Amino acid sequence: MEMVRKPTEIEVAGEFGETEEAILIYLYDHPGYDSGTMHLMRALKPQSEKSPEQRKQAYQEIQHAIETLIVAKLIKGKRRSTQGDVYYDDVTLTMKGEAESIKQKRRVKKIILDIPRPDRGS
Repeated sequence: MEMVRKPTEIEVAGEFGETEEAILIYLYDHPGYDSGTMHLMRALKPQSEKSPEQRKQAYQEIQHAIETLIVAKLIKGKRRSTQGDVYYDDVTLTMKGEAESIKQKRRVKKIILDIPRPDRGS
C-alpha cells in the first residue's frame, strides 16, 4: 500500500477568545493611544460601521471582551455611562496584562501535522 502525505492544519485554542486576544495585543502594540470601547471597536471591527445592527453587535462583543479582561485583572479603564449603556475609556494593560499580551503574541496558534497515511482512494 502506498503512503500519501496530506498536511493537516489544526487551530490551537488559547485561554481567551479571539476578541479578547486582539484587545490585549492591540493595547500592547499601541501604548498611549486612545483605547476606549468605541475606539477599540473602530480599530478591531471596522466593518461594524456598515449598519446599525452590525455596530450594535460589534459594540456588545468589544464591551464583553473588555469586561472579561477586567475580571481577569489584565486591563483597567474608566467606566462611563450614556443612554443606559456602560462603556470604558482610557483602557490600559495592567502589569499582569502586559505579561499575558506577550504570551499571547508568542503562543503557537496553529499546528501542521504532516503524517504519512495509507492511500485508500486510488
